[in-house]
Amino acid sequence: MTADTVQSPLLKGITIRYLLAYAEENELYDRLIKSVHERLPEYDEARILDTKSWIPQKDFKQILRCFKEISGLWNPRNYNVLGKAIPTTGDMVPYYASMLAGPEAIIKISPRINHSFNTDQEIVIENISHEKDRLLMNFVTATVQHYMLPSTETPYLEMVTAALGYWEGVPQLWGWPETGETRYNEVQLTLAELVERDFAYLSFKYSEKGRDVLFNDKKVGEFVDVTVLDDFKMKFGYEPREEFLAKPLKEFRPVKIIEDVKISLDKKAGENTSRNSGNDEEIIFKKGELYGMPCNRYTVKIPEFSFRHRMYFFLKNLAANISLTKGNEDNRKRRFLKRVSPEIAMGYAMDAQRREAEKAAEANRRLAEEYKKRAEESLAHAKDIEKLLQRFAHDVGNTLGTATTMSALLSERVSALEHNTDAQELKRIIPNFGDIKYRSQALRVLVERSTRVASATRILLDNDPKKIDDLSQPTDVKTISEQFLKMNITVDNLIMANSAKNSAFPSDYPILKGNVHFEEGTYTLMLYEDLFTSALYNFYRNSNRAVNSNPNPLIYIRGWDLNDKIKLVFGDNGIGMNDETRRAILERRSVVSGEGTGLGYFTIWGLVDHYKGTLDIKSEKGKGCEVIIVLPKGNITTGSTNEYYV
Repeated sequence: MTADTVQSPLLKGITIRYLLAYAEENELYDRLIKSVHERLPEYDEARILDTKSWIPQKDFKQILRCFKEISGLWNPRNYNVLGKAIPTTGDMVPYYASMLAGPEAIIKISPRINHSFNTDQEIVIENISHEKDRLLMNFVTATVQHYMLPSTETPYLEMVTAALGYWEGVPQLWGWPETGETRYNEVQLTLAELVERDFAYLSFKYSEKGRDVLFNDKKVGEFVDVTVLDDFKMKFGYEPREEFLAKPLKEFRPVKIIEDVKISLDKKAGENTSRNSGNDEEIIFKKGELYGMPCNRYTVKIPEFSFRHRMYFFLKNLAANISLTKGNEDNRKRRFLKRVSPEIAMGYAMDAQRREAEKAAEANRRLAEEYKKRAEESLAHAKDIEKLLQRFAHDVGNTLGTATTMSALLSERVSALEHNTDAQELKRIIPNFGDIKYRSQALRVLVERSTRVASATRILLDNDPKKIDDLSQPTDVKTISEQFLKMNITVDNLIMANSAKNSAFPSDYPILKGNVHFEEGTYTLMLYEDLFTSALYNFYRNSNRAVNSNPNPLIYIRGWDLNDKIKLVFGDNGIGMNDETRRAILERRSVVSGEGTGLGYFTIWGLVDHYKGTLDIKSEKGKGCEVIIVLPKGNITTGSTNEYYV
């Protein structure tokens, strides 16, 4: 049994509100109303704001098209961010009822609510459960099956992504600053439909070759054969509701994505698309996702609050709304948009934020260029730069002082919890306690090391060579390099793993690798250890940024004993640099870059200059980078007594 075709599908006018909320927040409201009226003359502002009228799905798609043209938000995946406004832009009665009801009740009633808003969609709650996280916060989780019924109008991906945004925005009903979590891996629309309609602005060339699916002649997915499956549930973990299917189960031909498909963030409608390895990218299709499935299937996770907490926000918002209705006529007409909390406003204005961030970055770049120009024009202006760097180092020192205190407090609390709690009970209430303990220890080591690095930078900025000489001692650069790289790569990979685990759309992330190789020899130098570590830190920071786009990122350190000197090579397989940048660094013309403060190569040159060494750079754009330093051993004995810890 399959579903009947829905003739002329409809949706309630209230579903437009999340688009209006974004438009008003970004000063696009009047333009959107005008654009819709020009395209659909029967839709004036009163009709658009009428929440109870039914709108043909074909008209809504025209309204959505107007919104995309005005806002520039073409990627359907981004509409989960806009959808976060939905819980707080509804009519008054359901708004306050939801606030009092709580997340479990909202989830249970969602199929009926959805059906009252759409005639061509059905929601099925597969399961609901309760859980606690490691901080003992309560959550309600559910698996949702979202069916697009067969109809005379073609469906579109925003039906799903805006719904995901709704679930993510639910916690804002109770003043919670964090969003809920959603995750989907199964999409009902076929990949061919999405490329032809929803992502037509990218001009992908879609083709099939046997079991393979290709974009622009590059393989991105494979068909999954369900005709041979005797048990769909055994393969996919659930049984679809046949009464909502457009065709028999065995006629579906899902496609599984085998690698992330990305586009440049500045992609405009109508341009020929190309995948690149830059950092400014967004994902269109994620590795592991299935397209052409019987339904859209996703999980939701929403924080759970006590009735007392919900009642408090109910009364608080009710009082605020009464006050608002006493305002002017414009506020009364559009007050539903004004209920959007600051947290949601920041969330669904993702692209607006990104544009502002780009403007700020450009302003910072221009400011840095101005400082650079002034420094090149006059030594007096160069002293201004030095003062800026000194002030920066001072601020870093203050910040690290606070971080040291907090990391020490975290370590103490972890130790106290471990000492005062039975091991079995500790494992029960905090299953990942071992992971937390390791991370707190790693954090403390990193903060302590960073504090020493900041101290060395301040000494260098003070231009006190005698103090650097006094702090210099026999230092085993091989041991320091090995343990420094191991520690930082381990911590960075832990951070990446934690970020992926907590992401709403988790995907495979590249594992950062490090390699240290020193030829046979003696690698003890007369050095100020913290200054050398400061240089190591700046090499590592630059390399870590450079390898972000490489699927197999690598940072390495090499060493050679040249009898009275030591040669060190710090390299990576990142994006490299062009010859102009390389020469600017070697000629010391680059004081401040658009992404930093100028302390990077300032510190490195300080190390090289003080110990009368040499520095060279080998790099090509797109082919990685190697920074080569040669340092004299000085008048020291072999063997070093200093230790480096992890």
